[in-house]
Amino acid sequence: MKREIIRIQQRLERIENEISNLKATINSYFTEEEQTILRYEASIGKNGSRLEELGGTEQYAAECKKYLRFGQEVDACLAEKLEQTSAVWVGTVPEVLQQNGCGNMDLYITQKHLRNILQASLQNRSHYHNIELQQLKQLPELLNNPLAILQSKSHPGSVIVVLDAKDRQNNLLIVPIRTDGYAFYQRKHVEANFILSVYGKRNVEAYIERSFVENGVLYLDKNKSIGLGRKSLQLRQFLNTNASTNNVQQTQKNVNDLNDISPEMSKERKTVSHEKSRENEIIRKGI
Repeated sequence: MKREIIRIQQRLERIENEISNLKATINSYFTEEEQTILRYEASIGKNGSRLEELGGTEQYAAECKKYLRFGQEVDACLAEKLEQTSAVWVGTVPEVLQQNGCGNMDLYITQKHLRNILQASLQNRSHYHNIELQQLKQLPELLNNPLAILQSKSHPGSVIVVLDAKDRQNNLLIVPIRTDGYAFYQRKHVEANFILSVYGKRNVEAYIERSFVENGVLYLDKNKSIGLGRKSLQLRQFLNTNASTNNVQQTQKNVNDLNDISPEMSKERKTVSHEKSRENEIIRKGI
């Protein structure tokens, strides 16, 4: 029995050496920048690679280096290797957020919030479920290209970011961010754009429409689909003012025209009132 175990151990060592040699051979075909991109793509389980479409890799590789740092901090948090009082660094604040409500401070999240995001579904805490670890590790990249950014009317120091990604129940993900917060990181208090949660939200079209009525849409990427079928088309037409492609300039006339263009969305306002209360609670308590 002992001899058999020794043989197995030796076989495993040979396999590990072969794998190491293969990795070295493969890496010799890629630059350091390309290897950084491939490591990030592997960490999020991406099928295919952007290397096939990129003309140059320097800028994206620099971004991927930051994305990988966040992924490493997530792993360290889940393995309980971070100091208990330390926040998790998410990344530098994207330009699109700086232009629409956020200051030039890095993004952070508490370890508690990060773990809650990955918790299994709970009946009375539905915003803590249906997000995979690999999807969470894409958060910094997703924040670079959001679908929409909304002003929180009840909490002026906060914005709501609608991501171009969905949870396991096919709901678009939203990210409440406190824009005037502080984080304790690397044993120092630092100014921060503080992420309060990440969760899937139903009826996002109606949610954005309501924010529009409240004059709270800061940014909308009109080149992307916000919903499915007719409702998405109606919303996009409704918001297609004379503003630039992405910055939404709202007028009272647009608000008055709402019911004529999208009566179905007006009905949906009633279905989302309880979700608005839930978001207010998240921002108020940071739960």
